[in-house]
Amino acid sequence: WEDREDLTGKLVFTIDPPDARDFDDAISIRHDADRGEWELGVHIADVAHWVRPGSALDEGAKERGNSVYLPRLVIPMLPESLSNGICSLQEGVNRFCKSVFITFDSGGKPVSHRLSSTVIKSRKRLTYIEAQAVIDGDMRRAREHARTETECDPEVIDALRLANRLSTILRERRRADGMIALNLPDVDLLFDDAGNVKGVEREDTSFTHTLIEMFMVEA
Repeated sequence: WEDREDLTGKLVFTIDPPDARDFDDAISIRHDADRGEWELGVHIADVAHWVRPGSALDEGAKERGNSVYLPRLVIPMLPESLSNGICSLQEGVNRFCKSVFITFDSGGKPVSHRLSSTVIKSRKRLTYIEAQAVIDGDMRRAREHARTETECDPEVIDALRLANRLSTILRERRRADGMIALNLPDVDLLFDDAGNVKGVEREDTSFTHTLIEMFMVEA
């Protein structure tokens, strides 16, 4: 990948729902305490590298328009070998991305950014509850909600706590700017073995959902 910035040696990770199979965004973070600056990296799966304009893949995706998410079923816009395979930012494998690196001042104001075609290797696939437990220092709960065997090493733990700090700063800046927050209840459907709905439960409300939302909006 001579034409891509090699980030495979950098700490990059994903945070997604526990049942996710297509991981399309990853993050990296750095904090310069002396200068009070932050650098956020948001890395989006480079699907366009694999789907050329006018190809059969492109025409099929155009007919569908989007992926459809139904209870217990996903109808992907692209074949699963792409959407859940080579385009998915899975843990421990090289993947092509389009990346944006945003520099923020100590108050969370963006002061510069750059774009790059990159290749990453995700260090850790985290779930929302797992990531929140790591931030809170509850490693037993984190392991209970993990979906991979990879342990959270000290670098990942530090990066998650930095991400938590930056996302809180960004949220306060956006609130001061007039951000509207609609705290609408979200629920998950519960099914029996036959596929019938047997109940509902409130969706997980970990702050890590907001953390990812803040970073994606900034990107």
